[in-house]
Amino acid sequence: MYLQFLGTGAGSPSRFRNVSALAFKFDAEIWLFDCGEGTQQQILRTNIRPGRISRIFISHLHGDHLFGLPGLLSSRSFLGGGAAPLTLYGPVGLRRFVATALELSETALSYPLTFVELDGPVAQFDSERFTITARLLEHRIASYGYRLEEKPRPGQLDIDALRALGVPEGALLGRLK
Repeated sequence: MYLQFLGTGAGSPSRFRNVSALAFKFDAEIWLFDCGEGTQQQILRTNIRPGRISRIFISHLHGDHLFGLPGLLSSRSFLGGGAAPLTLYGPVGLRRFVATALELSETALSYPLTFVELDGPVAQFDSERFTITARLLEHRIASYGYRLEEKPRPGQLDIDALRALGVPEGALLGRLK
C-alpha cells in the first residue's frame, strides 16, 4: 500500500502546495480521496495512470475538494482511462454537480460512472480487500471522513521453517495457517 499526497493545501492552492487530493495505491488499483483543482497536473508528475483510478471519495462539496473532478473525469476517457468503470462516493449533490458539469461542457465519458451519495451519519462499503466506513463530520456543509480497514488475509507459511521445527505435514499445516 502506498499513499501519495497530490495536494495538502486548504481553501486555495499556494505556490508549493496544491489543494486537497490523495491517492491510495495498492495492488493494481488506485483510489483517490478528494480531487481539488489542479489534481490532474499533480497526477502528471507521478506514475499514476487515470485508468487505474477505480474509486473517488469526495469528502464534501467545497471547491477545494472537488473542482478538479470534472476535468479528471473527462481526461480519464482518453488519458489511459479507457472503459474501466469508476465509482464516485460523496455527499448528496455530488451526482448533480458532476452531471451539470458534463452536460454543460457536452462531455461524454467512455466508461461507466456510478455514484454513491451519502446522506446519513454513517455508511459502510466493502471491496474485496477493504471495508470503507464513511462518517459524517462537523463542518459548515455535509462532510465525510473515510476510514479504510484491511480485511483479514491468510498469511504465508514458511514450510522450511516448520519442517526444521519438526511440524508434521498434512492437516496440521492447514490448521496452523
